[in-house]
Amino acid sequence: MLKKSTERAVERFREDGFLSPVPVLSAAEVKHYTIALEDFERRSGKPLDFP
Repeated sequence: MLKKSTERAVERFREDGFLSPVPVLSAAEVKHYTIALEDFERRSGKPLDFP
């Protein structure tokens, strides 16, 4: 995971006032929560209504 801001990232932040995307979950965590959500939807019989 990137720990230092690149010059381009700093420039984008100064231009836009925010950075995106910012990775907050590892690939393993994404997989875990995707499986959990799909399991929940399967058990409830419908997809999660969001937002």
